[in-house]
Amino acid sequence: MLTRKMVRFSAVAVVGFACVIASEARAQLVSALTAPTVCDFGEGTIRIEAGVGQMTFPSDVPCPGEGASGTCSKYNYRFSSNGGNIVKSFLSVSADLDIFVASSGDGTPATIEDPSCGLPIPNVRPGNRICEQRTVRFNSTGTTIDASVIVKRSVPRVSTAGARRGGGCGESEECWNPPIARVCLIQGPGVPAAAFATTTASRTDRAANNQCDAPLTIGPDNQVLSGSPSPEGQGCGFADLLLSSLTINGAPIRSTNGAPFTFGNGTTTCYPTSNGRAICYCKNPSTPCPN
Repeated sequence: MLTRKMVRFSAVAVVGFACVIASEARAQLVSALTAPTVCDFGEGTIRIEAGVGQMTFPSDVPCPGEGASGTCSKYNYRFSSNGGNIVKSFLSVSADLDIFVASSGDGTPATIEDPSCGLPIPNVRPGNRICEQRTVRFNSTGTTIDASVIVKRSVPRVSTAGARRGGGCGESEECWNPPIARVCLIQGPGVPAAAFATTTASRTDRAANNQCDAPLTIGPDNQVLSGSPSPEGQGCGFADLLLSSLTINGAPIRSTNGAPFTFGNGTTTCYPTSNGRAICYCKNPSTPCPN
């Protein structure tokens, strides 16, 4: 655990000093693990917001691009100013993540500095470099800039966002230092998919025209993962088979978009699973279920 990496003081250390250091370390740790989704600078002259327009942050989206597959994570950000146009804005992204798309809301592509260890980092003295992050610079200007990045599926971690108003300053370090620029901690892309803990839930439906209990296991995408037979005494058959092997009136089932379907005068209900199988329940089957 993180707390085990803290330096231990010897028994002869000054107790008061140790307590102060430990308290400060804990405060910094808590602050880092609870990075905000909104930061305001200078009486609201510049504001950076994470998750604008998203029901969940980040949101799951299909990975974009030719040949891409799987699920990616989309992070939305809004940079706004009430005292002049924002001319530079940026977000740090973990170098562990593949960036599929980074752009402003008007479609202007972002500049991805990959990685940032050879480039100046805002508020870091010249000569110091950070290699663990990419810097995504959004190239639109205006009083409000809506921007987004789509990365390999991830969960948020502490990131850095920044913005600067005005112009004619160039790319020198001074251009990024307060009061010209504002930089803050914010929630951003940082922990890859390996950090996801797969969760499942249990659900019991009434299947086969409301005649059979269907105990189901539901995955994190709300799709059926598996099922088990109805309780004894209900007279219900059960089958777990490949969806591609199931036919109705001799015709194969091509797709159901994950929705259950009932056939045979309401005596059979099947649930397509996320792994291409069909979980079926039948009432009083005279032949092996499904029938």
